[in-house]
Formats: sequence, C-alpha cells, structure tokens
Amino acid sequence: MPMICKVCRNALSLHINVESGASWHHEFVDQALDFDHAVEPIDAPDDWRGRCDFCTAGVPEFVLPVRAFSFPDMPERMSSEDWAACAQCAELLDRNSWNGILRRAMISHEIRHGVPLSSDQVQLLSAMYRKLRKNVTGSLRRIDE
Repeated sequence: MPMICKVCRNALSLHINVESGASWHHEFVDQALDFDHAVEPIDAPDDWRGRCDFCTAGVPEFVLPVRAFSFPDMPERMSSEDWAACAQCAELLDRNSWNGILRRAMISHEIRHGVPLSSDQVQLLSAMYRKLRKNVTGSLRRIDE
C-alpha cells in the first residue's frame, strides 16, 4: 500500500536510517518544491492514483512489478512498492526504451521546476533506472486489472 502525505496528497518515500529507524519524506523528485508543511504519512486510499513514477507528469494507468531496493549511492532511500507508469512511459517500457524514459523524465523535470536536471542528477537518475531494471519482477499490467 503506497503512503501519501495527508496534507498535500503527494506520494512519500521511505528512508531507512540505522540510528533513527524508518521515516517517510516527500519524494526525491519533489525536493525542489517548497512545502509549507511537515509530512503526515497515511495509507493511500484505494482509488488514489498519484502520478507516474517515471516522468512524474502523467496519470498512472499501468503498474510495473518491482521488488524493494535501495537507491544507488543513497542507501537510506528505498523503493518499496511497484512502480506506476502513465500510458506514454508504459509505451517506452514496452519498447525497452530506457533512454526514452530518461529523456521523458528530464523534460518533465524541466517543465515542473523551470530548470534542467544537473549532470549529477542525470547520472543519479540513470543509475536508479539501471537498478530498477534489475529488480523488475514481471510485466506491465493495467491498474484496473
């Protein structure tokens, strides 16, 4: 079950810290946004769709089954759920076009935040997608199936 913030209804990501334990934070893609509230984690309602985990722009229509993994170079950040994909990202995934996914995410970030990803951020995103690919456990399926 995904966790969302009760205040803004955005998805949350799980952080694991050896000393302080597990905690929920606004997602990595939202770090540039200036939230005016503390995270209040709640279970997402059954009808909550959120946004595409790949481009962060589209409304999810598909789910890619993925086992839990930690982000590259950020062991405190975990991906603990399947990944949601909008129709456009699902089409790229069907074609195994991970470079297309990366380009779509880069364009979406620039539109959303008004600035392009830095080269370090592109490298991190690329590494995350490589790790994600190693943890895919099945084929895309429509959310309503």
